Amino acid sequence: MEASKRGVGEERGETPEWAKEYVEGLKKKEIEEEEELIEKVETFEVSENVSEERKCEACEKEGAKKCSRCKVVWYCSKDCQVKDWKIHKKICKQTL
Repeated sequence: MEASKRGVGEERGETPEWAKEYVEGLKKKEIEEEEELIEKVETFEVSENVSEERKCEACEKEGAKKCSRCKVVWYCSKDCQVKDWKIHKKICKQTL
């Protein structure tokens, strides 16, 4: 590639600064999401959603079915169960 077609400060084989910043932003977001999941798992109590109300764990509408594995939390739909699985799978393992 000719030097005139490269971005400012970009040399052959070097990663552009904007790409480095983008990757760092993605890493930071991923770390924040993981920390949020850890906090939710650490503060979860089995009794938290065990009630006669049958509230969906994901959206808090009336739940129709319990998790078939742990039988602790309720979901109103398959979509809500799938949406919550990233968090619930860690909690589900703890209740068995």
